[in-house]
Amino acid sequence: MIENVETLDDPRLDAFARLTEAQLRSKLEPEKALFIAESGKVIERALAAGMEPLSLLMEAKWLPAMQPIIDEISARWGDGVPVFVAPHDELTKLTGFELTRGALGAFRRPQLPSVADIVRGARRIAVLEDITNHTNVGAIFRSAAALGIDAVLVTPACYDPLYRRAVRVSMGTVFQVPWTRIGDADAAQALGLTQDTLVNVGTLDHFAGMIGTGNVRPPAAVELCEQFIRTGAVLGLLVVFLPQNPERTVGLIVLGMICCEIFSSTTLVILYRRHRRSGPLPGTPISHLNRRISSIALPIGATALLGNLMGSANAVLIPQRLVHAGAEVSEAMSAFGVLCGMTLPMLCLPTAFIGALGLVLVPKLAESTAIGRPGEVQRRIHKAMLATSILILPSMAFLVVLGPTLGAFLFQEPTVGDYIIPLSLGVVLSCYQSVLSGALNGVGRQSAAAWNAILCGAVQLGCTFFLMGLPGVGLKGYVFGFVVSDLLGVILNWIQVRRATGLKARIFQWCTAPGLSALLMGLVVNLLFKILLNAGMDGIFAVLSCLVFGTVLYLAALAAQGIRPGQIFRLR
Repeated sequence: MIENVETLDDPRLDAFARLTEAQLRSKLEPEKALFIAESGKVIERALAAGMEPLSLLMEAKWLPAMQPIIDEISARWGDGVPVFVAPHDELTKLTGFELTRGALGAFRRPQLPSVADIVRGARRIAVLEDITNHTNVGAIFRSAAALGIDAVLVTPACYDPLYRRAVRVSMGTVFQVPWTRIGDADAAQALGLTQDTLVNVGTLDHFAGMIGTGNVRPPAAVELCEQFIRTGAVLGLLVVFLPQNPERTVGLIVLGMICCEIFSSTTLVILYRRHRRSGPLPGTPISHLNRRISSIALPIGATALLGNLMGSANAVLIPQRLVHAGAEVSEAMSAFGVLCGMTLPMLCLPTAFIGALGLVLVPKLAESTAIGRPGEVQRRIHKAMLATSILILPSMAFLVVLGPTLGAFLFQEPTVGDYIIPLSLGVVLSCYQSVLSGALNGVGRQSAAAWNAILCGAVQLGCTFFLMGLPGVGLKGYVFGFVVSDLLGVILNWIQVRRATGLKARIFQWCTAPGLSALLMGLVVNLLFKILLNAGMDGIFAVLSCLVFGTVLYLAALAAQGIRPGQIFRLR
């Protein structure tokens, strides 16, 4: 039954124009699952394999060539299968190119047979193990048909053989060679994504307990080392193994995280036990001391635990929501690996110093608050905010300019730089949030800091869940939630700090002066980097040269504005 349509907005064309691949597969309702076949030859082979057609879409000029297929469909399936005829311009909008293969056909996706049925009587079997390219999948099926392969077994992480591009490249041979999937996809996705949290839980009491007693040097040092180990482990594992095994990205990320958590857990336990053997302060009742320690340590420990739980929840949600929005499992895992295993570790390396700064700030402020010196409290928070800006703003400016080059060098992955700019903004905001949270902990507002962290974490998880599930949004939803939640955290923590201390914002000193210096450094480094590349210098040496020159230029710009970093980092 031939029906003319003027626009692709017709709801009857949803399968061709609007449904994502995940929606076409309809895993929750397999009986409604579809696939798209492109070209007369592919449609013909799909019909020969017994596939049930639901509709066809083509230009008017292809009607004569497709008439035998239309007649065959009418004879086998009746006149209830519509043949939509659309204008040339509309079909070009759909495909992005001249549709030279005749027509598109929507078919009901068949139920996959069991492995036993596939291999019964087969002499030559091909296994597609984690092939993460649709073109390659289609080409392999064409080769399998040409070589007389009796059956094809597809692993869980392998791309879908019935994906539109795979079907087109296979020229319909995907319908001729028997195939099915093997293994458990859900188990493959669940590779230890929550282990990071579990490892952290056992350490939190030691971590927070040492802060509660004012002994912050050990946890600050461990925090600094942990960040370097986390980044080094993740980056090192990915550099070594990613080119050979891109499908193992998530597992490698988790392994790197576990390595650093084992280090921090072991070190903190040893240091805490040595510290505890030294006994309580002279003249201080143990019960009173324990209550004071608990009042400080418990909210801090709860906040740290929450951060780990939120991180693990995001690690689980990101691939799941990408798949829900239409991505293949392997595509989702790869995108997750690029974002959380490449881009974020590179951006977060400078933040290791900020975490240590926040830990040192807590007992200093607690001491000043206890002896009734509000001016000293304000001065120390001011210096901590300025120190944060001095450290993080030039780091982000440098990474925004040269991050894509570093990413390509370290990972051979060009997409590393796609989200560097918005993520760098989120990292800057998270550093300010961390310092302000440390200030709240130091002035006795631990509960306020914990509640703010809970609210910000909920906002980020909500954005990840709702936005990333929308077609066409993808990782932008996570990035948006990352920036918005950190901005909210800065606002909420600052309001509480202002109420507790009376501190007034010093925007010029905190942001403007370091920001202008960082901007100057970024512009000059960007120009210098291009000059060095044009002169024939190797990319990594050009990056190192720009790093040295940019650091000197940045410090000179700060000095011209009367800022001396050496004095700033002494929180006295």
